Amino acid sequence: MSLNEDPRKTGLKDGLRQLTNEQLQNLWFYSEEMILDTFNYEDGKFCPLAIALDLDNKIVEPTHNIVFDFLTKLGFKVYNTRGIKGEFYTTDRKRDLKIALDEVLKERLVGNMLENAYFQARSHKCEDPSTTNIFYFPYEEYVRLVEVTPEVSTSGDVLPFRFAARPDWHCYYQICIILLSTEEWEMILDGRLKLPEGWDKDKAQDLLLTSGSRSRK
Repeated sequence: MSLNEDPRKTGLKDGLRQLTNEQLQNLWFYSEEMILDTFNYEDGKFCPLAIALDLDNKIVEPTHNIVFDFLTKLGFKVYNTRGIKGEFYTTDRKRDLKIALDEVLKERLVGNMLENAYFQARSHKCEDPSTTNIFYFPYEEYVRLVEVTPEVSTSGDVLPFRFAARPDWHCYYQICIILLSTEEWEMILDGRLKLPEGWDKDKAQDLLLTSGSRSRK
C-alpha cells in the first residue's frame, strides 16, 4: 500500500485480495453489467464478488439477501469500502474497479510464470471460444504454449511464434505460442508430427482442464 493511496482504494483492493487467481480472472474477463452500489444483486445484475465466484451461474433464483448470505457464509467480507472516507470508487465505480483489479492482478502475476500462462490461456480462449486445449510447457526463460483449435487449417507445419512481454496486457514474460489444428495435435500425439526440440508433450499441462480453484499467491 502506498502512503498516498486513497483509503477507499485500499479497501477495495483488500476485498479483491480475498479471491483466488482464477476468481480474479472471472471478474476481469466478465463482459456483462455488474451492480456496483449497496446491493449484491438487483435486476439481473450481480456484485463483483458474486461474479468472481460464478454465482451468476450457480444461484437459480437470486436476491440481494440470498447472494449476501452465500458470500458471508463462505467467509467473505462483502462491503470493503463502506464507511471509509475518500474519493476512489465513488463517482465512476466501473472505472475504479478495473483500476483496483488491474493492480491486484499485477500483484499475483508478476514473478509467477505459471499464473501468467493461465491468464494468457484464459484471454486467448475468450478471443477464440472454439479453442479446445491450451498446453503449458514449463521452461525457465519464457512462457511456452501450444493452442489447439479447429479454426486453423492443417498445414503440417509446427511453427513457434515468440512475442515480447506486454505488461499492459498482463503478460509479464515473453511468450512463445504454437497454434495447431485438432488434426495436427492428433498427429503430434501419434508421432506423425514432432514438436520442436525441448517441447516435451509428456510434461505439458492443459490449462483449460486444470484451472480449478487456484492459489491466492
